[in-house]
Amino acid sequence: MSLQATRGMAGGKTRRASTFLSLCVLVQTACMEPDPTRSVATEYARLWPSGSTEICAGTPSFVDGQLFRIANELGVALPSTPKLDMYFGPEATSDVCRSLVSAHDRVNGCTSGLGTSVEVAAADYFVIHEFVHAVRATGDQRAPAVFEEGIAELLAGAPGFPAVIDRPRGTPWLGPEQLLQVPNSQFTGEYYPPAASFMSWLWDSFGRKSVSGFLEELTHDDQPGAAASFRTHFGISLAEAEQMWRDDPSPPQTYGTPCIEGRTYTLDDNPLILTGSLDCESDDVLGVGLGMDVLPMCLELERNTRVRVEVDADAGALQLLLREQCQPATSATPQSYQDKRIEAGESVELDMAGCRWRVLFGTDDQQPTPYRIALSNANP
Repeated sequence: MSLQATRGMAGGKTRRASTFLSLCVLVQTACMEPDPTRSVATEYARLWPSGSTEICAGTPSFVDGQLFRIANELGVALPSTPKLDMYFGPEATSDVCRSLVSAHDRVNGCTSGLGTSVEVAAADYFVIHEFVHAVRATGDQRAPAVFEEGIAELLAGAPGFPAVIDRPRGTPWLGPEQLLQVPNSQFTGEYYPPAASFMSWLWDSFGRKSVSGFLEELTHDDQPGAAASFRTHFGISLAEAEQMWRDDPSPPQTYGTPCIEGRTYTLDDNPLILTGSLDCESDDVLGVGLGMDVLPMCLELERNTRVRVEVDADAGALQLLLREQCQPATSATPQSYQDKRIEAGESVELDMAGCRWRVLFGTDDQQPTPYRIALSNANP
């Protein structure tokens, strides 16, 4: 289950492990009566919009790409028949996730079933965490929450949608032994960062294949068996692993590249002009009802630059989000490293550090609008 979060494109930053809080649970799904004429079939899934929402043209290939990537990472054979049912939009989550609403004010997604009867509900396309649960569930896999939610947070990091997961470094988090004792139904938001952090350490220390093999051995409600399986599989106890995890001096780890191949730009062509139509029928637009977003882009600046930004559109907002690979500099001001937001119709000049920046453009509705975004060096 995912608790409601700010939209990842039109209103959010790079997602840290605590941004989406999800729990893989079995839920009742009897009330939905989706319209089959509005569904969209992909190789692995059937996407169902809810209410008056529409599945934007770029969404099916995005969803299939994520399902394939996650299955490949986990070594799960993803069947194309029967297709995974995925319900999108706020009405879908309020209906499919109805048994969870009483315990949580705002539910952003949930996954139910195992094998050939898996269903997913998600308020928006970027709730990739739930896709991880769904892929594992199609392989009849569901682990105790500390492992299930931890791996879902890690693999939710995708190209263009990176997830940053911290190491403990003195943080008074509960360790995996304690987290394993938390009942699955009570595994709430405060436990997600340490679960994700521990699984990140395990993934980086023992490798994808070993961790995936361990997860295959587990069952959802067998906490004692999980501790024994951990020792057998990795050759160390959970207590020993916890100490190694806490002692790890590594910085936060990023999963999923910030940039999508072929969508990274510079100011070598001054000005850089980005044009298109923020239209649900455009192949580079993602959305399922809460808004529309152009596929993420990146801007690489070789040095600190004063950038003129013009957003010519009837609606939407442009975000420039600091990522990484900053060049050493002594002249940059603190404001140069801050994230930027420019509304449609605005023309501004901004001091930007010599770094790689994520470039996001989207709206909070599905009204189409053409756009022209110009970025140029204000002091060439």
